[in-house]
Formats: sequence, C-alpha cells, structure tokens
Amino acid sequence: MVIWFLKVDRLYGANDFSFHASRVQQIFENLRRGSFFTFIATDSFQKTGVGTFLFYPSLFLYPWAFLMLHFSAIHAFYLWYFLFTFVTFLISYFCMLNFSKSPLKSVIFSFLYVVCPYRLYTGQWVLGEFLVSTFLPLVFLGFYAIIKGDYKKWPLLSIGLSLVAYNHILSVFLLLEILTVLFVCKIIFGSGLALKRVLYLGMSALLTLLLVLPVLIPFLSDFVGKGISSTYRSITMLPDASVVFQDSLSNHVIGSSIGTIFLITLLIGWYFIKLDDDQKIFYWVGVGCTLIATSIFPWKSFNNTILATVQLSFRYLMYSSFFLALTATTIIAHLSSSYTFHKFKSFSIYLFSFIFMLLSLLLFYGSTSGICATISTYNPHNSLQKAPQGHPQPIQPAVQLDQKNYHYQFDYSVLFGETDYYPNKALKHKDSIINNLTYIDKKKVHLPVFSSANQLTYKLNLSKKAQVDLPVLAYSQTYLKVNGKSSHYSISNRGTVTKSLSKGFYKLSVGYRPPFLYYLGLTITLCTWLLMTIFFIFKKLHA
Repeated sequence: MVIWFLKVDRLYGANDFSFHASRVQQIFENLRRGSFFTFIATDSFQKTGVGTFLFYPSLFLYPWAFLMLHFSAIHAFYLWYFLFTFVTFLISYFCMLNFSKSPLKSVIFSFLYVVCPYRLYTGQWVLGEFLVSTFLPLVFLGFYAIIKGDYKKWPLLSIGLSLVAYNHILSVFLLLEILTVLFVCKIIFGSGLALKRVLYLGMSALLTLLLVLPVLIPFLSDFVGKGISSTYRSITMLPDASVVFQDSLSNHVIGSSIGTIFLITLLIGWYFIKLDDDQKIFYWVGVGCTLIATSIFPWKSFNNTILATVQLSFRYLMYSSFFLALTATTIIAHLSSSYTFHKFKSFSIYLFSFIFMLLSLLLFYGSTSGICATISTYNPHNSLQKAPQGHPQPIQPAVQLDQKNYHYQFDYSVLFGETDYYPNKALKHKDSIINNLTYIDKKKVHLPVFSSANQLTYKLNLSKKAQVDLPVLAYSQTYLKVNGKSSHYSISNRGTVTKSLSKGFYKLSVGYRPPFLYYLGLTITLCTWLLMTIFFIFKKLHA
C-alpha cells in the first residue's frame, strides 16, 4: 500500500502533520544524543521548552524516530505508516476471529476497517487518532467480553484503553462516552446490572490505572492546578449531514467521510440485523455516532460543557466506521455464504481473502487518488520553501514535502498546536517567546541558544546587575543552573524563567527534570506489563 508513495518520495503535509512531525523530530534529535526520554521541546517548536511531550503522549512515535536513524525522513514516515497499518490489520483480524469464530468475517472486517476513508484521513495528518484506531478493536473486544460474562478476557479492556491513552488522551474520553452508552444499553435491553460484571469493570479500571501511570503523573505534577492552557471547550468544525453524505458517497479521504461502503451499510443495515440483538446495538451505535458527528446533533447547546471538549465533532466518525464495519461484515458474510461456500467449499476463505485484498487496494488508491495527484509531480507553487528570516511564520495549510525541504517545516511555527500547553500567562506574550526574545532589564535581545536533551543553554555577559528573562517556559519541574550550579528562579509575567544576576559572564541552563514519582510510576507500569506477559505465556504453555 505504500510502495507507490515510497517511489514518489514526497508527502503531503497538512492540518496537524507539522505538529506531529515536530514531535518526532525532537525525539529523533534526543535519540541521536543518546537520550531516550523527551519531556520538553529544545530543538523543535522554536526552542521554547514547551511541555508538549509531558501532556501529549508520544510512545508510538518512537518507531518513526528510530526509523529516521536509518532511513530518510520521508521513507521513515511511510514505513512507520505501513507498520501500524499492518499491526491494525492483525489486531482487527484476531479480535474479530475471537469475537465471531469466523475466519471469513475476520478477513472481511479487517480489510474494511483498515481502508475506511476516515482512518486513512487520520493516517495522513491526524496521527494521534490514527494510532488510536490500531487499538480500538482490543478495547471493544475486552468490553464485550465483560458484558457477555466471558470474564477470563477482562484484561483486554485495560490493555486496549492503556494503549489508546499512550497515544491520545481525548480519545480515552470519547471511548468512555461510547462504552457508557453500550453499558446502559446492556442494562436496559439485556440482563440488567450484574454485580460480577461491575466488579470486573472495576478491576479493569484499576489495571488501566497501573498501566497509564507514566501518562497520568505528569498531569498531576505539572498540569492540574498549575495554570497550564488546555484544549478549548467549543465545537469549531461541524459538518452538515449533507456534506458527510456527499463526501462518503465520493469515498473521499477527508474528515467528513465514512466511505461508500459504510454509507450503504448505514442506509440498509437495519434490514440485516433484525434477529441479532448484539448486531442491533452495533448498528445503531454506528448510526448514532454518524449523526452526532454532524450538525443534526444540537452541539451549540453543549458548547462550554465537558462534551464540547471533543472540539471536532467529526471525530465520532472513527467510531461510527468501527461499528458500521461490524455491520457491513455481517451483511457481506451473509450474502456470500449462500453461494460462495457451497460453490468453492474448502478454499473459499482463501478466495475471499484474495478478493478483499484486491478490493482493499482499489479502495485505498481510489480514496487517496487526490493526495496521489497532489504529490505525484513536483509543484513549485505547493512545495514548501525556506522560512523567511525574522519572526517565525505559521506554515502553510497544505504543502508538498520531499527530501530537500522536509526540514524547512521546523523553521515555521506549526499550523495547529504551537502554543498548546503553554502556561496561561504565556499566551499573551507568545510572539516574544516564539521569537526567542530575551529581556535584560526589559531590553529585547537575541541570545545564542544551545540545545541538548531536555535542556536549553544561554551564554551572556552582563556589564551591570540586571533582571534576565529567558524565552523558556516554566513548569513545576523546570530547573535553572547558573554556571553549572542549581539556582532558584522566578517566573516572569510571560510565564518564563527569570533571574536577577550581578555583573559578569554567565552560562544559564534551563531544563526539565521529572519528579521521582514519575520514575516510580514508570517502574510500576513496566512491572505490570512484565507480569501480564509472563502470566499470558504461562497460561498458553499450560493450556
């Protein structure tokens, strides 16, 4: 699926791509320095020391950064994309096999889910949600097992939720919304509220907590009650239902499309799930998520509430795609079983695998034809040029990137997210911080800055006593070293590190050091994963 893109050796950077590419670039730079951990930005994001990595998990961006150690930046991205697409296929296949016990349904579902247009859209630009899509089948399989009383599989829910949390915190919130709806449906239309079921859900919540401690602790130490800016509670992009219908009918890779197959499923699925209670719930949840993603849902009434934290209503299309894929799988398997299995019998699964592989490739290249056309040839009007000197300008909304200009993007401010997780007081002074302006007794100067892993170093020579305000954001665990010795500092009115210094030459190093609790939490999490792995292997050996 990525061979053509590897040969073209270009990519299309739009929306959030520059944000995620900047995160990967910082991880890559630190890996080259021999440092595995990345907490603040010292090379990317204009060297402001912003704590993006503290509050936006980046674990599964590390494979991309590791690939950059051995391949070009463009090839590293496409290989990373292929890796997680393949992993998504495997997880989808085995989760569906566990759920349905049908290899045919497993093949159909995994192909449909992997190439659905909304997921392909996230794989180009919205990479946090793209990674989340890999682990959604695990979450829902684990939850379904608990709801149906198959309690031996209860850890799957914790594993799935923790893997989602390692990529995108907001997706955990969306998942909890949907899981709550499914749980209520089970209570109302199923067997009621069983104490044992609640017990295992509680156990799953506790295990999830142990697995996400390295994600949770930075929020507790540096975010909660610390005046750090967060995502705004307002729906900013709300597509009309007609737009979703038209884009889906066109099978476009865009944020307002579920694709032609799922659109047809949405319209006719009710007919094929009449006799299956589980499929009824899956179908109607898929329909509900699709409607919630559009202007049909009264989002304006929920602005400034916790529900509006989602920001972009079309994020629900990822979940409608998942549930409609379940329904589409049921329909296709039903229609095919009456003829294919009787006609071809023993090798029908291989035939269907081959057919769906070809269909998936056609759907993939058909959906991405617009992107392919955009990057197939060099376009001087769309190709990213060197950033102009002076104050960093926002990168263009959509650019063509290749081996020559890929690194130009880091001299621009990212399109969305440059000031995410700034201290609130820093937002009013973001221009001076992004422009790396140091204030010496309120006089603006540009000091040379030296980057290292999680630390920025400045050198200056003062002719008299002065107040030095460095363009580095201050968090609870930020430290200052003056000539190699730890020193107290104040926080300026722009949320940065400031220090009163006497006359003389100074080497000022500002960095971030996580609390001991972070490493304790990381140890607990790693031990939990290790014990779970040992238990799983032991169980398999003695099965």
